[in-house]
Amino acid sequence: MKQDLEQAGFTNVRVMPQSFLVRANDKQGRPVMMVINPDSITAVTAVGGSSR
Repeated sequence: MKQDLEQAGFTNVRVMPQSFLVRANDKQGRPVMMVINPDSITAVTAVGGSSR
């Protein structure tokens, strides 16, 4: 994966084996994507879009 990303033009690529990418729906049914690693949790919720 790292090599493929570098060949696509990305630099300073670090694959974090201790991290997780989670996709779910929140209580209102909106799609949410979370990146969870030992240092932090980042969540992104779709705004203004329709839920699928």
